[in-house]
Amino acid sequence: PERVYLDAGGREGSDARTEALARRWSAAFTRDARRLRDELLHAGLHEGVDLRFVEVPEAIHHESEWARRLPDALRFLFGPPAAADRHNVGEGRATAPSTRGAR
Repeated sequence: PERVYLDAGGREGSDARTEALARRWSAAFTRDARRLRDELLHAGLHEGVDLRFVEVPEAIHHESEWARRLPDALRFLFGPPAAADRHNVGEGRATAPSTRGAR
């Protein structure tokens, strides 16, 4: 792909049966999303150029959350190359790239 947009909410497991399970699922989801980001960086993608990773600590796993971030995701994915550097992503925060696999 020319560009990859990846985001994760810090409360992705909020629909779990118990609070403990919700915390565990949420932690696993964000951990795995960060690992995927790191693998994509290691594969040669560059944060803000062809990769955008956004982590929204308060976001749950729900369409309303995705809808908030969709316009910026589409702008990043399909906009001109300069759009990747100009736009802030939704209400989340774009995270700094991992140093793992840095060249």
